[in-house]
This record gives sequence, C-alpha cells and structure tokens, in this order.
Amino acid sequence: MTAPPRTDPFAREIAGLPLSGQPEIVELSHGDAFDLRIDPVVKRIGEATAQMLAYNGSIPGPTLKVRQGSEVIVNVANQGDLEATVHWHGVRVENRFDGTHETQAPIPIGGNFTYRLQFPDPGVYWYQPHIREDRAREMGLYGNILVVPTDGEYWAPVDRELLLTLDDLLLEDGQIAPFNARFGEVLRLYLTNTANTRVFHIGLHGAQMKLVGGDRGRCEREEFVDEVVLAPSERAVVDVLFDKPGRITLEHRDSERCYALAAITVSEDWAVPSLAPQFEFPRASADMAAERQRIGPFLAAAPDKTLAFAIGATGAENRAIGWRFQVGDRVKLRLVNEMDSNHPFHIHGAGRFLILARDGQAEANLVWKDTVLVRTGQTVDLLLDVTDPGLWMAHRHGRTTRQH
Repeated sequence: MTAPPRTDPFAREIAGLPLSGQPEIVELSHGDAFDLRIDPVVKRIGEATAQMLAYNGSIPGPTLKVRQGSEVIVNVANQGDLEATVHWHGVRVENRFDGTHETQAPIPIGGNFTYRLQFPDPGVYWYQPHIREDRAREMGLYGNILVVPTDGEYWAPVDRELLLTLDDLLLEDGQIAPFNARFGEVLRLYLTNTANTRVFHIGLHGAQMKLVGGDRGRCEREEFVDEVVLAPSERAVVDVLFDKPGRITLEHRDSERCYALAAITVSEDWAVPSLAPQFEFPRASADMAAERQRIGPFLAAAPDKTLAFAIGATGAENRAIGWRFQVGDRVKLRLVNEMDSNHPFHIHGAGRFLILARDGQAEANLVWKDTVLVRTGQTVDLLLDVTDPGLWMAHRHGRTTRQH
C-alpha cells in the first residue's frame, strides 16, 4: 500500500514507522530496472530513537553493484517528507539524469521519477539527494554504487571486499558491526565519506594498509599508507593485509581524540591460498602512467580559469559564473581557498579531473577524481577532462565563490 503524502516537512512522529534495516547488495545487469523508494523509518541512535529517512528501508541504502559499460533504469518513489532528487555522485550520466534542480523538477512528496544511468568508469560511487542535501543526508539518505571493471586484472586479487560509508552518525551511534578475518587474509575496503562537513582520517591499528584507488578508479601507483584522508564526498579504495592474529581497530583520528569505528577479530587460521606475497609488491597503472606523460605541458601553463573561495567577492559569483567548454577540451582550473576553513570542491558529470599540483608542488600519485579537498590558504590546480555535454554544476560546501 502506498503511504499517504506527508504535509509536515520536518515531521518527527515515530509511531507506526518501521525500524531501519541492514543494507543489501543488489546486483544489476545491463538493461535491468530497479525500484528505489524514499521512506521515513525509525533508527536507534545510542539511547535515543529518532525518525529518519531511508532508501528501501535501510541506512545506508542498498548498494548497487553493476558492471562497467552497463546501463540500468532506477525508478524512484518519494514517500519521504520533502521534495527530492537523486544525484549519482561521480557517475558520468546523461545530463538530464544528473539529479539536481538544474536538470529536473523536484520529485514531489508522493511522486516518482525514472533515471537511466550509464556506468563508463570502474570504481566506487554513491547516490544522495540534491535538494536540502544537508538535512537529507543527515537523515540517512545515501547509498553506494560499486562499478566492477570489465578488465578482470584491473585491481589486484583480494580475498574479500567490503563497502563502508563514513558519516557523523558513526561517531554518534558507536561502531560498524564487528567482523572476523583470517590471519594472512587480504581485504579490500571501499570507503565513502558521506558526511556534510567532517574530514575523516582513517587508519587501521594492527594491520597493513595499501592505497590502491580513489574517486574514479585506480591510482597511478599503489602505496603503503598509515592513514587515508577523506573529505566529504571523496572515496578511497584500500587493500588491507591482516599480517598477525588478534584484535584490529578501524579508527578515525582527529586532532582531539581517536574514534573506534569497527572491531575486527583476526583468527589464527591462515588464509589458504594466501595473497600476502602479492600484497607486498605495489602495482603500477600503465594508463595512469600515460596520463602522467600527457599532463606535462599543463604543469607550468597558466590556468584557463581561476576560482576563489572568499568572503566579500568582487567578481562574478556562484550561479553568475558561466563557464563554457567543448567536449574534448582539457581545461586547467586553479582553486584558491582564501577562507579560514577547508572546502571540498565537486564537479558534476561534465567530466573527470586530475590534481596537477597543490601549492605549486606536482601531485605525486595521479588518480581520476570528481572531488578535491582545498585546505585553508591552499591553491590547487586541476586538469578537467571534458567528456559530457550539458549544463553541469560545480560546487563546494560553504559560502561565496568568485571568478578571476
């Protein structure tokens, strides 16, 4: 039975609402259709019980697992408490299905909208509202998309894969459910920061971590790391080797304290066959090495466009900034953060970009991205590869931007 439309845009009544469930992994083949529903649910947060919003009854929503190059249809029904869209963050979709107020009319309460999605790039992506996203995400509306590469050797082999969404709710509600691993096992973690403002510093106390990918696929070089820094909307792909038995803690480390996000118990049973020897040798990406050669002329070149994050703008601001590019262009963008806070900057589906340099220092490890953290006082140069026509948004969290 279809729930009646809600008239209170910030309803908090919980009587009769279902408890939020566990997210499912939904595997979709080329041409499949999938129904995605926005509904109010009840979730326990610590000792409290609160009304929240969910995709298909779970927070996070179901993970959509698709193959690179496939196309699927997603039918969205909005039974929530305010207008909605669904934005497919990082996915290069047809412009009319980008899920913003620029590309579609909002889905009214009780309304429906059908999205046709293509997945040209491997990697981990996510979906969310793009109307009142500050509130809607905090209320539980987010979910992952895993695009499996057509090249079976794109990623190094692992024993298991796990997708984790990182949000402030994790810090308030305790931990991810504990899980077990075997001595010598290699686990791939797909990490997504769905928080509105928090930058996560993710580490594993008691295991080896290797960064293998970012927002939109694999890195130029795999590298061993102590922690991974993720700004809101950024993703990372990390391989983990459990090289000794015992208790391992997945942690968020900020300047004030360390938050335990998940407990992992590593048994003394040795994983057979073991992938540990392959883990110890970081791989390099031939396609990203080729990009390293192609970006050479852009490193010393002047930027084509400059965007400053500032208070008291003097140039064109926000929606008045009307950049025009052609499909096939490679555009050097310079981002200058003149404010007293860090800002993640996201470019919608017009294309993808590489980070060329931060404060004049060339980026050491290239990876295709759609979101970049620009720290206070920092200047970041990007190379935007324009691939898809349409009117696309580029935005960040916070105040005014201006154009030079």
